[in-house]
Amino acid sequence: MAHAFEYFVLGILAYHCKKEKSEKWAGIVLLICFLYACSDEFHQCFIPLRNPSVYDVILDGISSLIGIVLCHKILKF
Repeated sequence: MAHAFEYFVLGILAYHCKKEKSEKWAGIVLLICFLYACSDEFHQCFIPLRNPSVYDVILDGISSLIGIVLCHKILKF
């Protein structure tokens, strides 16, 4: 659950970085969050007793997406 919350916040903060908000920017932010999740799982290959997981990347991506969508909807409202 910690990863989910961290990537939720990452999605919100990354989306909120740019003054001009748009669907295109939301897609770019989601891609950035997804690539960061992939690099985090790759990094776990080198940590003893840690294993990379595709499910973690999916959870991180979904959490980022939820944060981005909520932020986008709230700012448009």
